[in-house]
Amino acid sequence: MIQGIQAQYGSAILRELFPHGWKSRAELAEILGLDRATVTRIVQFCMERGYLVEAEGGEAEHERLSLSEGEKLQGRPRVPLGIPDSLGYVVGIEIQREFVKAGALLPSGTILIEHFFPRKKDDELLEVIQEDVAAFIRTPPLTTLPLLGIGIAVSGLVDPLRGELFFSPTKERGATPLKIKEPVEQWFGVPVFVDNDAKCSCYDILTYGTGRERRHFLYVFCEFLESPEDPLTYERIGIGNALVLNGKVYYGKAFQAGEFRSVFADPQIPGQFGRASCGYYKDIRSNSDRRRLFIEELARNIAFIANFLDLEAVYMGGGIEIFRQEMTSCFEKAVADTWLYQEELPRTIPLYIAETDAKPAVRGAAAMVYRHIFEGPLHPELSIPTGLTYLEGLRR
Repeated sequence: MIQGIQAQYGSAILRELFPHGWKSRAELAEILGLDRATVTRIVQFCMERGYLVEAEGGEAEHERLSLSEGEKLQGRPRVPLGIPDSLGYVVGIEIQREFVKAGALLPSGTILIEHFFPRKKDDELLEVIQEDVAAFIRTPPLTTLPLLGIGIAVSGLVDPLRGELFFSPTKERGATPLKIKEPVEQWFGVPVFVDNDAKCSCYDILTYGTGRERRHFLYVFCEFLESPEDPLTYERIGIGNALVLNGKVYYGKAFQAGEFRSVFADPQIPGQFGRASCGYYKDIRSNSDRRRLFIEELARNIAFIANFLDLEAVYMGGGIEIFRQEMTSCFEKAVADTWLYQEELPRTIPLYIAETDAKPAVRGAAAMVYRHIFEGPLHPELSIPTGLTYLEGLRR
């Protein structure tokens, strides 16, 4: 058993190797400023527990080390270490009013298995998690791997510390905050993390996407729910935003940063866009003029934020990919139009739109859990352990 400072060193080693950081014992000792004997002892413990593995000589793993031929020939060969997918899996859950998506994500970022659960209008949110997700976890091959945790993404206002949902399309207005974290932890016996769906999508980009190389970006989560009566009409359109500053998701003073309402909205009309009526943009698939207006309005809102905060990039997902070409051109123009110094200092901001089959909220909900385990607490106020202490706690 490793405790105290040794457990901290072990957590630091795991942090260096997550998610794809294959490194040798010597490299870890140098990076962390530890003697090799300490690193060797902790690595041996982690390998016996199944937290780490040595690469089996595969070229891909050795190429990541970028060792010179001289280094390879000096003394014992440097064997790369990594976190294996056999460590276990995290369940990522996306909950919307009309459906629930669940996916089992391995540490490498691979979705092992996924499922879509349609929701009936009278379904209670917690009942869906307790019954459908429990059945999902009993599906092979999940029965052969340890469950490491559960991440839940919901649209609306969330307190991630308490794991409570204050308002969302998934619950009635005026209802008391819905406790999600506490009952789900009791049912499944593992730590549970709950957050807004747009913020969860940021964790996917930060952990497994190009966001690992960026410190400041905006994520825009677009929901387009088709009408069951008319596939060319949207029953609901929802826009959620999340901001990453200095490599961390920004929450604001009350965890409500990123909530969207267009700066062009009529204050007398409800809804995120407030244009003539709540349903003004619902026919944008068939009405090209209205679609153009919608995309231009959304692009100008996003571009203003991106320019004002001097962001490196903007990511979009959740359904906007069907308007990829129009969105890209409108955003490029909006960035130029809302940048004061375009003539003197021309600016472009990269826009990345997810592929059609991407599941950013599901992956992000699971990535949120992995980031807590391997990269430290998501919030300083959380009392859930991290690193080696977290993994050891699951064994008790």
